[in-house]
Amino acid sequence: MPLVEWPCLFEVLDAVEIAPRDLKGPSRMPIIDKFKDMGTVVMGKVESGTMCEGDSLLVMPNKAQVKVLAIYCDEDKAIRAGPGENLQVKLSGIEEEDVLSGFVLCSVGEQLDLCMRDSQILHNLEGLLFELKEKQLQWEKSWTFLQVPVHKKVLLLEVCPPDSPYERVLKLQHTGILNEVAALTIY
Repeated sequence: MPLVEWPCLFEVLDAVEIAPRDLKGPSRMPIIDKFKDMGTVVMGKVESGTMCEGDSLLVMPNKAQVKVLAIYCDEDKAIRAGPGENLQVKLSGIEEEDVLSGFVLCSVGEQLDLCMRDSQILHNLEGLLFELKEKQLQWEKSWTFLQVPVHKKVLLLEVCPPDSPYERVLKLQHTGILNEVAALTIY
């Protein structure tokens, strides 16, 4: 008789269904980092579609049209890359200063739609992301990144309306908050 009544970790992991990766969909790669190496190099994971050397793409949200000069996958040069691959993509047509973490590299005809921002004050949340500090009975404008959710705090968040394009791209149905220390993803 087994000691526990539930399945072991390997059985649970084997039973997990992995979302299908869309090879024919629009190219999407959220940018997590960038550096300058005889041109601008951006890093990220391809979430949808494929990227090839010589492709013309857009960097959103600033709508900068760029050309892919080279693709590196695990420090090996590649001609083409598909969904799920961690890449370094060398671009022409944009400077390193014009790219920020959180921007998205995407297809020219299928770029991400920009949505309006909506500021809201929320009182009860499951996981809190940022806290607005109170100083001498006035709201301080500086933000503090919370690595551990704290309850009973008042937050100011920016949310995107539900008509955002995330329902069109399966793997982009999440929100990522990045800084130099941590990344938080909500599914």
